[in-house]
Amino acid sequence: MEATGLILAAMLAGIAVFQLLLALGRPYGKFAWGGQYPDVLPMGYRIASGVSIVVYGFLISVVLSATGVINIYSDSFENTGMWVVVALSGISVLMNAVSRSKPERLWAPYAAVMLALILIIVL
Repeated sequence: MEATGLILAAMLAGIAVFQLLLALGRPYGKFAWGGQYPDVLPMGYRIASGVSIVVYGFLISVVLSATGVINIYSDSFENTGMWVVVALSGISVLMNAVSRSKPERLWAPYAAVMLALILIIVL
C-alpha cells in the first residue's frame, strides 16, 4: 500500500508543481481553468492556483498518512480524508473530460489514473 501511496502522492505533487508554474505566470493557461486564458492567467486565477498548491499539499499528507508512509492523522480522519480525495478526483476526471479546452482534456487520463489509485487504497 505504501508504494501506491507514494505514486499517488507523486502524481498530486506533479499537479501542485503545475499549479505553481501557473501561479508564477508561466504561459500554460490553455491547460487549466477551462482553458479560457491560453497564455498567462489573470491575477485572480494565479492566486487560485497558489491556493490550490496548499490544497494539494494537504491531500498529499492525507494520502501518505493513510498509506502508512507517515503517521500524522487519526484513522478516522484518514478515512474521511481519503473519501474527500476520491470525490475531488472524480470531479477532476469529469471536469477535465468535458473541458472546452482540448489541451486541458489531456488531464482527464491523468486524473483517471489517480482515481484508480485512490480507489485501490480505499477499497
